[in-house]
Amino acid sequence: METAEGQGEVLLTLEGDLDYETAALLHSALEATAYGPGRRLALDLSGLVFFDSGGINALLAVRRSALDAGAELTILRMSSMVERIFGMTGLDEIFAPHDGGPSVPGNPEGKG
Repeated sequence: METAEGQGEVLLTLEGDLDYETAALLHSALEATAYGPGRRLALDLSGLVFFDSGGINALLAVRRSALDAGAELTILRMSSMVERIFGMTGLDEIFAPHDGGPSVPGNPEGKG
């Protein structure tokens, strides 16, 4: 998991598995960032190769934490496997995935 912080934004790039065992890493990375009111938290899920109910719960908890802190949460990119799971579980209606963003750290041109 990589973290990049820019002015008003935090990008978390997840790779490998997001499940019950690795969810704590996501929570730790989130707690180590300075997200809050007026800030954008972006998740890049394109590197995930395994994603189960523990991962779903972790993402929902991250969303809840971000909303409670007044931060905006965005899903930038997803692997095809994650995209299928989002569609099957309705996460695609809870999260508003989109490709890139013009000012996300590590993605200055908004390319997905």
